[in-house]
Amino acid sequence: MSMTNAAWQRSGSPSVDRHAAMAALRAIAEALEVPVDVVGEGRPADHAINLSDGSAGTALLFAYLAKASEAEPALGDATRWADAASAHLDHAIDGASTIELQAGLSAGFTGVAWAMAHVGRMLDLDVEIPGSLDHAVRALVTAGRAPVGFDLISGVVGFGAYFLERLPDTDAEHALHEIVDHLATTAHRDRVGLAWPTTPDLVTNARRSEFPNGYVDLGLAHGMAGVIAFLASAYDAGVAMRTSRELLEGAVGSLLVRECTDGGFPWAHAADAVPCPARLAWCYGDPGIALALLRAGRSLDRPAWLNKAHALLLRVTQRAPDESGVADACLCHGSAGLLHILRRAQQTLADPALGEAVRYWTGVTLAMRDHAVEPAIAGYGALVREAGISRWQAERGLLNGAAGVGLALLPVVSALDPAWDRALLLSNANPT
Repeated sequence: MSMTNAAWQRSGSPSVDRHAAMAALRAIAEALEVPVDVVGEGRPADHAINLSDGSAGTALLFAYLAKASEAEPALGDATRWADAASAHLDHAIDGASTIELQAGLSAGFTGVAWAMAHVGRMLDLDVEIPGSLDHAVRALVTAGRAPVGFDLISGVVGFGAYFLERLPDTDAEHALHEIVDHLATTAHRDRVGLAWPTTPDLVTNARRSEFPNGYVDLGLAHGMAGVIAFLASAYDAGVAMRTSRELLEGAVGSLLVRECTDGGFPWAHAADAVPCPARLAWCYGDPGIALALLRAGRSLDRPAWLNKAHALLLRVTQRAPDESGVADACLCHGSAGLLHILRRAQQTLADPALGEAVRYWTGVTLAMRDHAVEPAIAGYGALVREAGISRWQAERGLLNGAAGVGLALLPVVSALDPAWDRALLLSNANPT
């Protein structure tokens, strides 16, 4: 398979302009340098501080800019960006002490603590995470199924991502054992393997008519791929290796049989629904699922899983851009997330087609600054859809905003390892 297929030839192949990437990074950094207390009219207060939308996430951008600027002065003054990282982290910490937050990784206090651990270690900051926070998270896990879901964004897998970041802390290791045990206890076992279904009582009102009997979410953000990626990290970290292996084998087996007949994975599977391939994204669809399979295949040395992941990624390179579902540049479901996943896959597989895809989607991400959408930050807007109406929105944060775009573009001009993606379960937790 090759990037020279007809669909890609029709779309053209934007070139990667290092100067354009540098300009975009500087513009994003200057636009986000000062933390804000409100990110938009009518938006919840936690959006200004959490990992997904707020200053906990933007602290990551400035920490990486600070480190990258040490080797690449054209990115700006390293001290300036380090100070900005500290300011954003302090803003998140202060906000978390006054705003009532949920527990989840994306929008809750666990995500703020993840940023504290990661940025604090990276910049050698004097950051102390209160033991009461860890105890509160562990209590949610050991309390059983009712208090939280299983997913990365707001549930137990997200707690796992946080405790992976805290290793080699002994309490974090104990917490990870508890999370693996929780996943083993709550897994639904059937003839094809293991799954963590969304039962009818948990289906949102918006999806109740489509999935009255529940469904199995397959994505990385809310579903099976997230569990698989977490278990691969736990296994590689030496945590509950026997149970992690058994769960991985069951989960991958269950995931693979849910592929669409014509290839590609839907966002969810239900017995009473006709599946069709999801868009190309980190949150849902083949890219995130493929990287989870790639990580699991490497962890357990399973060539069949590695080959399946590779085939899925090549399918991604052959999907016409106008059929990709990519409408903006964000990490969650936009071009920046796609280029970052493809870059991570290329590091493992060294396939020229993946390298060409990285260049293509990097070019797309840079070109999106020229679209002059409003509102936007440094030229980047987020396309949101509410009540059937699409509109552009200015987003600052990691998952849907300009900070995430900047982090995805940084490897164009820097050799610094983008380990921030451990928050998205796209690489191993290996803190030093």
